[in-house]
Amino acid sequence: MDPLQEANGTFALNLLKILGEDSSKNVFLSPMSISSALAMVFMGAKGTTASQMAQALALDKCSGNGGGDVHQ
Repeated sequence: MDPLQEANGTFALNLLKILGEDSSKNVFLSPMSISSALAMVFMGAKGTTASQMAQALALDKCSGNGGGDVHQ
């Protein structure tokens, strides 16, 4: 599997686990839209913020440089 696809899948499952913790409410979301929006923000992030975003988006395992080339 492509590392970026795996990262998107991991992010989607982690997001659903967090948002689905409250079983009294229905959850409707588009993980691809959320991940795309956060990836655009990630491209402008630097330092600690960039590394934290890469970890949250599961991009830190996507490539050798912390997911910095996901836009290519």
